[in-house]
Amino acid sequence: MVAANVVLDQYGAPQGLLFAPLVAALVAWLLARFASLPSPYLLVGCCMGLLSLQDVGFKLTGGGEHDLEGQGAMNVLFVFGAALAAGVLLWQWGRRPTPPWPHRAGALLVLVLLLVLHLTLFGYVGVGTSHPL
Repeated sequence: MVAANVVLDQYGAPQGLLFAPLVAALVAWLLARFASLPSPYLLVGCCMGLLSLQDVGFKLTGGGEHDLEGQGAMNVLFVFGAALAAGVLLWQWGRRPTPPWPHRAGALLVLVLLLVLHLTLFGYVGVGTSHPL
């Protein structure tokens, strides 16, 4: 699903970006609902890994001119998608008695730390590149 959205962004530039938060929420829901991961930390890591791959894929292969304004818009959509994913994870965790609340809070802290790490490392990847539509 993430790869399909990156390909959609490559050939139909604005649509992939606009669908990014929805794909983030859907990926988080699918992982939380159907993946049998033993730890909420592993679930958050897998979710943020897929969202990071989507963001880097947009920045490296997305159609159009990549300037600082566009990078800022991509970063805002990435943060919005991560916030939606966190909300979906909290909603799914609220429907079950496991994991306990300290682990849920710790996993959300890990999500925020991974978000900051991603934006620090990959916030300006692809600036100055141009991919004709």
